[in-house]
Amino acid sequence: LQKFDEMMKYVDKLDSADLVEDEILNPAGWVMLGFICDPRTGLGYHQDFTTSNLQLMQNLVQYIRTMSIDDILANSDVKERVDMYLENDARCREFIKENSRVDGPVVITDTRVNTDMPPGNRFLVYPLFPETNISIRVLNVKGGEAVSISVGHSITNRTSEVDVGSLLLGYGGGGHKKVGTCQVPAAEADKVLGEIVDVLK
Repeated sequence: LQKFDEMMKYVDKLDSADLVEDEILNPAGWVMLGFICDPRTGLGYHQDFTTSNLQLMQNLVQYIRTMSIDDILANSDVKERVDMYLENDARCREFIKENSRVDGPVVITDTRVNTDMPPGNRFLVYPLFPETNISIRVLNVKGGEAVSISVGHSITNRTSEVDVGSLLLGYGGGGHKKVGTCQVPAAEADKVLGEIVDVLK
């Protein structure tokens, strides 16, 4: 079991978002594998991989039991995804910068108009906007009839005291202290977004 100690350390780090800036900007080893497996990275939207995401997740159970992390990352199916992640990294950072605005301690990334976000890890926004302590991600759902508003404390500037889950409960959503989501009708989205930002400030 000792050989799994390092893996479990990184499982805990990723699960609790206990990452430092360099791990977000330059992921390697278990952190990179974690981002590759995270559906929020966006690689699952690409259907042109040799092996499906579901099959790869099943295969990884065996790989983790028998292979080192370096060998796992060198596996052709994993490497295919690592390569796509790295190829899109600069584009993803640029997309986040171009589609985000800062309002006090809040960074709002709004993808309602420009929906074609390149794959990238969900924490990139924090080192790109280090002066902020909380983020909002806005995107269309339900064919544009509704808007999803996701709020999260920064993991690189942990100074926000807002209870996100309680805040979003008032809009039919929820979560816990540091992260949460709500969905609102598209026609009400800007009003709700403004109210949420006012509380976060």
